[in-house]
Amino acid sequence: LTFDGAWPEHLEMASGLLRELKIGATLFVTPTRLLDDPLGWKAAVESGHEIGNHSLCGVSDGGTLFSWSRAMVETDVRMTQDLVREVLGVEPRSFALPGWSTAILVQLTMAM
Repeated sequence: LTFDGAWPEHLEMASGLLRELKIGATLFVTPTRLLDDPLGWKAAVESGHEIGNHSLCGVSDGGTLFSWSRAMVETDVRMTQDLVREVLGVEPRSFALPGWSTAILVQLTMAM
C-alpha cells in the first residue's frame, strides 16, 4: 500500500490501523508535512512503514516539470532525501512523482 502527500490522516488513521493489521505501507512525504509532525512520522517508521520521497518543490507534470531540467529534478530529489535522512534517520528507497499524470518518466540515477 502507498499513501501520497503525507496528509495528517495518514498518521492519525491509516498508520495505526495498518500497524494493528500488521500491514506495512510506503508513506510518501513532502518536507512541509514531514516538518509539521516529525515525531508522528518517526513513530510511523518505528511501526515498520517505509518513508518514500515525494519531492521538495512538488515537481509535477501537471504543473512545472515540463520546464525543469534533469539537474533541477535531481537536486529536488536529493534535497528531500537529505531532509528525510536528517529528520527521520532513514534513507528513502522509493520516489513517487507528485502529480496526476504519468506522461513523463524521469529516470534518475542517484548515488546513495
